[in-house]
Amino acid sequence: MSEPDQSTVVPPGLSAPTVADRLRPLPPTAERALVLPLPSIDTTLAVPIEAMRAYRRPDPVGDVVRCDVDTTRRLMRPKTVLQTLWTAGRLNGATHDDVERLTEEFADSAANLALSYTQRNQRELSIRQQASDADWDSDTAFLRAATDPILRSERLITEGHPLHPGAKLRQGFCSSEVVSYASEYDGVPEIRFVAVTNEYSSGVTTEGGLTLSERLYELVSGLRDAVADAVTDAGHDPESMTVLPVHPWQYRHELPERYGRELDRGVIVAIPDCALPAAATVSLRTLVPQGTKRSTPPHLKLSLGIQTTSSIRTITPQTVHNGPRITDVLDRVLDDGQFKSLRGLPETAGACFHDPGGPHTDGQSHDRAKHLSALVRHNPLKYVDDGKLPVTGAALLSRGPLEDRPLIDVLAPDGGPDMTASFLRRYAETIVPDALRLLVAYGIGLEAHLQNCIIVFDDGFPDEVFIRDYGGLRICRDRLAAASHSISLYPGSVTVSDEMRPAYDKLTYALFQNHLAEVIRFLVRQGTISESRCWEIVSAVVGETLENLRYDGIPATWIDDAAEVLFESTWEYKCLTRMRLTDKSHSYVHESVPNPLSRSSE
Repeated sequence: MSEPDQSTVVPPGLSAPTVADRLRPLPPTAERALVLPLPSIDTTLAVPIEAMRAYRRPDPVGDVVRCDVDTTRRLMRPKTVLQTLWTAGRLNGATHDDVERLTEEFADSAANLALSYTQRNQRELSIRQQASDADWDSDTAFLRAATDPILRSERLITEGHPLHPGAKLRQGFCSSEVVSYASEYDGVPEIRFVAVTNEYSSGVTTEGGLTLSERLYELVSGLRDAVADAVTDAGHDPESMTVLPVHPWQYRHELPERYGRELDRGVIVAIPDCALPAAATVSLRTLVPQGTKRSTPPHLKLSLGIQTTSSIRTITPQTVHNGPRITDVLDRVLDDGQFKSLRGLPETAGACFHDPGGPHTDGQSHDRAKHLSALVRHNPLKYVDDGKLPVTGAALLSRGPLEDRPLIDVLAPDGGPDMTASFLRRYAETIVPDALRLLVAYGIGLEAHLQNCIIVFDDGFPDEVFIRDYGGLRICRDRLAAASHSISLYPGSVTVSDEMRPAYDKLTYALFQNHLAEVIRFLVRQGTISESRCWEIVSAVVGETLENLRYDGIPATWIDDAAEVLFESTWEYKCLTRMRLTDKSHSYVHESVPNPLSRSSE
């Protein structure tokens, strides 16, 4: 570790070298220490880090250490670190209640992470015991052997969100429910069903598509008869009802508590005699039906009233109604022959409980709509050619069960820095050009973070990328109209804006600050390539893409504007911990950080 700056402010009686000495023994990869003096309580916090990564992100590799004048101790719990900072007055005006709430979130996340690590160890032992008989000689072979490699890859994801302080927060689940409903435990929740009178429901489909009820009847054997029996007994005509799939946790907890009156009145009718086994995905609320006659059953995104990271994972009426409408637009745009490797995963039908009247943009009716809602999405396996391997982007950072290293290390070919550089360029070329074309030419900023992307590998290199979940993307209405497309969305939707900035911010945060920054961080850990070279590669792909757009007749002013944003010297970086302190997940807090794509130093 390099020697600390002698000018560093430390508690009275301590020198900077003393602080460094107290951190030893250090993890072998630690290059320096991040030191935070807390003079108001005469102490210092320090943590070994591997490096300061792009966007000024420290890469910690050891415990936080508290260095008082006479003692040194390791702070093993997030709660202790948070309370130390609170006592020192370093939490930017957060209240005591804010600290208590965030402490609870940290504790829940830490407990779930510990449980997840235990499960990973047990899983790996089981897989290794099966490997010889199953002819799994590598992690790649293990993934390829699955009927659904995407689902198998998601079950390897142990650590959750790569940037969020509550990466494994599942507030609302007890431990047994975590095990029953989470993907890393091979959770197989049984989807339940309710029927809602058409007067109290609202839905939408893609142009000419089937309704949510019709799609469910096609998918689930016996559902039509079970609905007919239940609603007839309640005095309704089956044709006057909308069928909604319900997550079993929601069915057990939220349905009787939030909709008890509607159940008593027969506005909502539970369907007790039909359930659909489904595999949990990493998102928890999106489930993959099992045991159906279809080899690629659609994915069902269901409301789930628990908090993960910063949000309660319900589905707003805006998302329900917008998904199929965005699908219609994206399908037309992506099918025009200009896009090479990016495909959207259509959201074909959605429906929700919907009090009469509306639209409901806030208040109790909006809340009731978002807790009983669902969307149907195409299964990405429909689009994967034989011989190719699809993997969820977030799984690339997870340890494979057989080779004891991240999947990206397994999938990226060995061969030194030039081979790693070639892999990264191919990876960037698979997603960046098409995502930027959507942004610049159509005003659509994708939420292309790791969890939303399925990366399809062919002969060891990325070949295609599928984008799922349209609820978080952003659209500039005027730019889309200038490209001869229009869209009408549910009132109160933050999805659309009259300006480009929200679309820029969505893509730059999700794709560059989250997705590619994590891919690069793991490639750099292999030790064969520098981080600066990695970002030079990505920056070059961005520049080449913008130049290619000029040749395609995209207005020069649009491209120049995009270049200014993408290459500006600093970007705004989302401060997730500060946002959690104020409990304002949709009121963003930013800090200006150096942009690794910037060409200002050239």
